[in-house]
Amino acid sequence: MASTTAADGLTIAMVQNTVTLNQLTKAAAVRFDVRKFEWIGNMSIASTICALSGKARDATPQDLLKQEIVVGATFGSPSMIPSVLNNLAGTKFRVVQGYVSTSNVQIAMEAGEVSGLCGWSWDGARVNGRDMFNRGIAKPVIDIAIQPQPELQKMGVPFLMDFLPEGDKKEALKVILSTQVYNRPFAAPPGTPKDRLAALRLAFSQTMADSEFLQEADKLGLDIAYLPGERILELITLALDAPQRIQDAAVDELNKAGF
Repeated sequence: MASTTAADGLTIAMVQNTVTLNQLTKAAAVRFDVRKFEWIGNMSIASTICALSGKARDATPQDLLKQEIVVGATFGSPSMIPSVLNNLAGTKFRVVQGYVSTSNVQIAMEAGEVSGLCGWSWDGARVNGRDMFNRGIAKPVIDIAIQPQPELQKMGVPFLMDFLPEGDKKEALKVILSTQVYNRPFAAPPGTPKDRLAALRLAFSQTMADSEFLQEADKLGLDIAYLPGERILELITLALDAPQRIQDAAVDELNKAGF
């Protein structure tokens, strides 16, 4: 998309949102600048949650800063997010790794092997964890993002950023979590003509508002949240143009967490 695809508006890509973090950490495979892509729009805004069970189920955000809570983890966010929160937010999660899937962690939560799952994407948890939440086995206890997730907000789930003091650690955490806001972003190659980019953006925004499309998404349990291409670029810039000390802190935590 960056170097060989014709910039004629006929080819677009849904890009993994964490590509910004790949660029931030100077991954060897990144031979492009994500700021130069022509961003079309985004179809899903993500938050991750900590869902706790057993005696930990009623933990407050303040409790997370005071007491050790054992959480099960698969590879990826459920392993990385608790580690990042421990170092940048002061939580005290003890991570038990090696679970094959979040479904296996859910079984372990119900059996009392672990007390929770942290770094669970809400767009998956709202579907896969619905039965557990409805039965009161577990509940979301904190919304981990740079902006509150509307559904979680309506449920009264506390928002992480409301409980963190201002400072470099909070800013580094914002850099790491900023990619969640553009969870399913679409882009055209750098240099796509402005008129064709405008047409793609218009078509995308109209699709995101189409009633038939939204009804189908609702049947599948998919949470659609449109974000314009201009806002995607703003968030990418927030991470890649942050003060160097903030970038360095974010990269250090990502590396320690195994990103």
